[in-house]
Amino acid sequence: MPFLHTVKLVSIGRTSSLADTPFGAEVKVLQNVVVHGGPANWGLGHFRGLRTWRLRGLRGDGLTTEHILGILRENPLLEMLEMDQLNVQILPDNILLTPIPLSRLTSLTVRGCHGDFVDQILRRIRISIDRVNQFYIAVWSWGSLDPIRLLTDVLTSWSPVYQRAHQICGGSIFHLSDLGTFSWRATRDGVTFRLCLSGIQAVTGMQWMAGILSQVDGSRAGASIECENAALPDAEDLKLLGSADVTFVVGVPCGTGASLQALLQALGDPATPAFPCMETLKIKRFCGSMEGIVKMLRARFTDHRTGFSVK
Repeated sequence: MPFLHTVKLVSIGRTSSLADTPFGAEVKVLQNVVVHGGPANWGLGHFRGLRTWRLRGLRGDGLTTEHILGILRENPLLEMLEMDQLNVQILPDNILLTPIPLSRLTSLTVRGCHGDFVDQILRRIRISIDRVNQFYIAVWSWGSLDPIRLLTDVLTSWSPVYQRAHQICGGSIFHLSDLGTFSWRATRDGVTFRLCLSGIQAVTGMQWMAGILSQVDGSRAGASIECENAALPDAEDLKLLGSADVTFVVGVPCGTGASLQALLQALGDPATPAFPCMETLKIKRFCGSMEGIVKMLRARFTDHRTGFSVK
């Protein structure tokens, strides 16, 4: 098979096996590999010279972080890496500590994997920031890792990725549907950057990201907050979010009642208003009284300044 360049290995059912994959020195131009749902031969040399590597739904079967990192090390020209719902044995941190350069990588997805696995992958790989146009990290379970450690110790080191995304996409969005989950995205045509971290409080994650985005030099790109299911933090938390020099657009769905009142209260505090740089407040499908909004505006702009609009 000297001319084989694309392989998709799919295992249906837990008893299936893909262990006898016929790769190695015989295959000279293998570039694209998808392994879905079953074990393969993870020995070094079986996957080499890849441009795309996608792993999906792999549950145990001897797969370890050493296997993953070793194969990544053998593929410095990798352009797309996707790891979706992997259950991988985590080996100690002293395994393969040296960085793994992936300077041609344009797309990185790590979704539905344990936090301790994500931690090891993001600590090792090195990418060219300007080449990446797809970046998606989603963690719903953490293994032995403290979620805050991943946020402050590992994901912070990827700050240039988020800052560039915020700039080239003309802004970014925080999504609030569950206060126990931090969700952020920046998108435009052909470009998607996303973080979704269950187990990290939304307000904590938003404060962290707002601090990172505030360091973007000369950017007027704004950050938006989308709220669903009455998932607004209380007034004091909202004030904390406004500490960074970021322009905010806040969207609130109709019928959120007390949550909307908490938002208006925070915005209308004349001493320390939430989101002091906010230019636009979007209240989607608003069907309540304007009294609270008028009161907020009067309190916020006692000197009759302009530049703030309500839609």
